[in-house]
Amino acid sequence: MIRLSALLGAAFLLLAPQAHADDQSYIDELNAHGVLAVAGPQQEIKMGHQVCDYLHTGKGRPAADGFLPIQRPWANPIIDAAQHNLCPDTLH
Repeated sequence: MIRLSALLGAAFLLLAPQAHADDQSYIDELNAHGVLAVAGPQQEIKMGHQVCDYLHTGKGRPAADGFLPIQRPWANPIIDAAQHNLCPDTLH
């Protein structure tokens, strides 16, 4: 009986969905790409979640210009970091 429980536990761990990355990994990726925190990390996190909300509408990737209060040179790294770290389910 103990072996069966151990096998079931191991199978559960192997089949469990991977944990999504968190806000900190999003900030870390932004920092690694030289995106400066103009309004601080909380504002960057808010923008990242807004990117994910947009992506979840099914409209595709937001345009780099004119989306949110993202400065144009940083738009693509912010969108990429959000997609990779906050909403990887939107990657195709």
